[in-house]
Formats: sequence, structure tokens, C-alpha cells
Amino acid sequence: MPTFNDLVAALSSPIASERNKAAVALMDIADSRAVQPLIHAIENPDNRNARGTLVYALSAFDCSGRFAQLFGWALEGGFETSNESISILHDQEIIPSEEDLLRSRAALEVAAQKACFDSKLKEELLALLGGVDG
Repeated sequence: MPTFNDLVAALSSPIASERNKAAVALMDIADSRAVQPLIHAIENPDNRNARGTLVYALSAFDCSGRFAQLFGWALEGGFETSNESISILHDQEIIPSEEDLLRSRAALEVAAQKACFDSKLKEELLALLGGVDG
């Protein structure tokens, strides 16, 4: 059985299935020391197209104080990353600070200008911001 340190090291694997397996194992262990390594793996640009399971694993931990970070992942992530990030925000009832709201609204406005931006995602993100459009 891999140790906690083995699992954290596996989050740096270039192979998505290995990262995902380690992330789920860390989720199951429920050791809060896993939060920072999971976030590091989620934010690694090399993992941009394969981080939904990493965000899912993060859902097992307290994410309060991470509204803007989760909102950003929801905004820029693929389908799974967006859905998992939104789920954490809802399920953990994370309350944004005023600064989080300002930054998140501005980021949403910029993203929504793109022709390919998903209108359903925009509605979900607006709801997280209290439904205020701009």
C-alpha cells in the first residue's frame, strides 16, 4: 500500500490515470495535508486538460476561503473541472468575500465575451455571485 508521501509524489506523474488514482486515494485517506498538493496538481498547466478528478478529490476537504480559486477553475476548466468546482462551491456553501465577488464578476464578464462561452455555465456562475450580471 502506498504511503501518503508516495501518493503526493504520484500527483506529479505525467500520466493522468496515475494522478487520478493517487488523488482518489488521498481523498479516501482524508488527511488534510493533501489539500496543498492537490491544489498544486490542479494548477499545474501540464494538467489543464485532465484535472476534473483532482478537483473531485479536493471536494473531500474543507475549501472555505477558496471561493475565487474554485470559481476560476469553474470558469476556465473543461466540463468536468467546471462541474466539480461548482459542486464544491454549492455543497460546502462557500461564501465569497467582497474582493472575491469583484474579481469573479470581472473574470466572468471577460470570459462571457468569447463567442464560444457556454451560456448555461454563465447562468450557474452568475447564481454563485448572487445573480448580479455585471
